[in-house]
Amino acid sequence: MRTMNGSKYTIAVLAILLIAVTAFLFMSMRQPERIETNITPPFSVGEKLLYDIKYENSSGSYFLYQLNLSVIDEEVVMGRECFVLRGEYIVSGNSNNSLVFYSYVTTDNLTLMKTVITSTSGNATLLFDHMNGKCTIMAYTEEGVKTQELDITPDVQDSLSVLYYLRGLPLTTEYWCTFHQITGSGLELIKVEVSEDLKEVDVEAGGFTCYELTLSVGRGSMYIYISNTPAKLPVQVKIPVENGNHSWDLKSYTLS
Repeated sequence: MRTMNGSKYTIAVLAILLIAVTAFLFMSMRQPERIETNITPPFSVGEKLLYDIKYENSSGSYFLYQLNLSVIDEEVVMGRECFVLRGEYIVSGNSNNSLVFYSYVTTDNLTLMKTVITSTSGNATLLFDHMNGKCTIMAYTEEGVKTQELDITPDVQDSLSVLYYLRGLPLTTEYWCTFHQITGSGLELIKVEVSEDLKEVDVEAGGFTCYELTLSVGRGSMYIYISNTPAKLPVQVKIPVENGNHSWDLKSYTLS
């Protein structure tokens, strides 16, 4: 495991915090309007999804990195049976230069219990305990493990669990829900709506007929295309960025 001296502790912690925040689509605070019943997870242990992440603008499309999503296990967290969701961002095909995060969501209604974020370089780990509103930062130094604990907003949901939560919604009915995005300037309302019309989406993994989910935010609208199949695959995600957008395109998938 790579080590660092004590003087680099703060820099390393700030770096992994920055990566963790920017790598997630958004962090959102659960709202009472959300329907917590009638959720049927369309996935199980063994599912694997691989995405190419690209930057798109008026000049063309540019490959950035790959994203692996998978359902790797079931585990009991605080007395509740949970799916273990795993996400890994891989830069330039190098698995030694990546960010890995895990979301633990209940198998019945996909409630988020715990989030773990770590880098494959092994310098630091973040543990979010959503039920108790605590974040623990563990940095590995030459002097040993340095730990810091912070309070967080209770009942926070990370973007990986949000993506899987949206897959479990009854998308064939007229449905909407809201979230609050946590930004540097405070909370920003996000509204999620499902289009009445299905869309045809072609990616490397194939052609799919999809539900179009619009996530309206202050900087623009994010679109998530979920296949009209029993697996409800997240086929494509369009995220607005400066002068363009980031596109997640499903490259390959393995169903459980």
